Amino acid sequence: MSLISKIKDYNYAAIFTNTKYRYGFKNLISLGNEALEDFPNLSPDELTAGFINYEYKNQVEKSKSANPASISFPDWFFFKPIEYQEFDYLNETSDVKSSFPAISFQCNFTKEEYIQSIEKIKEHIVNGDIYEMNFCIEFTAKQKIDPVALYLKSIKEDPKPFSSFFKYKSKYMIGASPERYILNEDGRLHSHPIKGTAPRGKTPEEDNRLKKELYHSEKERAENLMIVDLVRNDLSKIGIKGSTRVDELFGLYTFPTVHQMISSISCKSDCSFKQIIDGTFPMGSMTGAPKVMSTNLIEQYERSARGLYSGTVGYLLPSGDFDFNVVIRSLIYDADTCQLSLHVGGAITYSSNPEQEYEECLLKAQSFFDMLQ
Repeated sequence: MSLISKIKDYNYAAIFTNTKYRYGFKNLISLGNEALEDFPNLSPDELTAGFINYEYKNQVEKSKSANPASISFPDWFFFKPIEYQEFDYLNETSDVKSSFPAISFQCNFTKEEYIQSIEKIKEHIVNGDIYEMNFCIEFTAKQKIDPVALYLKSIKEDPKPFSSFFKYKSKYMIGASPERYILNEDGRLHSHPIKGTAPRGKTPEEDNRLKKELYHSEKERAENLMIVDLVRNDLSKIGIKGSTRVDELFGLYTFPTVHQMISSISCKSDCSFKQIIDGTFPMGSMTGAPKVMSTNLIEQYERSARGLYSGTVGYLLPSGDFDFNVVIRSLIYDADTCQLSLHVGGAITYSSNPEQEYEECLLKAQSFFDMLQ
C-alpha cells in the first residue's frame, strides 16, 4: 500500500512534488499525528514538514489582519512524521479520475469594483506611499471534492516545480506553485521571486512572441526589479556581510499555462531557521514595496484575510537544509464545511492597466477552474 492511500489515516500529511523541472522541491511525502510546538527553536533530526500562514506577518511586523479568512489555519504549524519517504514519481497519477462536479465560483469583487480598487491603489503610488503593491481577490464555492484526487490530477495536468499538498486535520491545501520563497542549501540562502506573467500562445510562433514581449516589457521588468531590490535588502539583513548577490535577473520560465519572469537572489547566512523566516517574511513578491506600508494597504483594500495563501509550505531536512515555496496557484478546502477558496492577484504599479490586471487574475485562476470541471 502506497503512502498516498494512507493519508486518510493521519491528521497531518504533506506531499512535495517536482516531476518535470530541473529545479524545485524534492519528491517527498510525510504523514503524522504529532504537532511540533517548538517553531522558535526548530532544528529537526528527521524530515519535518509544515506551513507558515500569511497572517504570521502580524507577529513579524506587529500589524493586524482587518478581515476574516474564509478558511482559517494557525499562524504556523509543523509536524513530526510517523511515515515518510522520497519517491521518483507518483504512479497514482495514471489512475486519476478525469472529472469533478461542475463548480460555480463566486468572486468577492465585481470587475468594476476591482478596477475601482486598482485606481485607488495607484493614487497611493502617485502620492508616494508605495511603489508597488500586490493586490488579491478571492473566489469561493461550496462543493464536496476529493482533495487527494485533485492534487494528483493537478501534478499530471499542470505540473509545477513547487507543487504541494497539505492536510491539516479536515483542511487541505492543493498547490501548484511555480515560486520558491526560500531555500537553504549548504548554508547559502536562495530566493526566487516571480513578477511578470504572460499567457501561453496557441501556436509555437504566438508562444514565442508572447514570451519575447514579456521579456522586453518595461512594466514587467520594473515590477520584477522592485521586488528584487526588496528581497536583496531582506537577505542582506540576515546574510553574512558582502555575500548577497543577484544570481539571475529577468529569467524567463515556461509552464503549462503561462510564461513567468523569475529572478534569483542569494546570500550566505549563519542565522537560525526562525531568524531567517522573521527577516524575510512575508515575501516581497506577495506584498510590495515598501513592504510594511504595502501590507497595511493590503488589509485596507482586500476583502478577506489571505490565510494560508501568500504564506509558505515546505520541509526541513536533518542536514539543516530546507526548502519553502510561496503558496500561490493553490486551492484551499475545508472538508467539514465543503468550502473552497482560491485567491489570485498581481503586482500593481503606476503603469498598471486595471483591465489587463483583471484578465491576469482570471488567467491565474483558470487552471483550477479547468480541472474542476
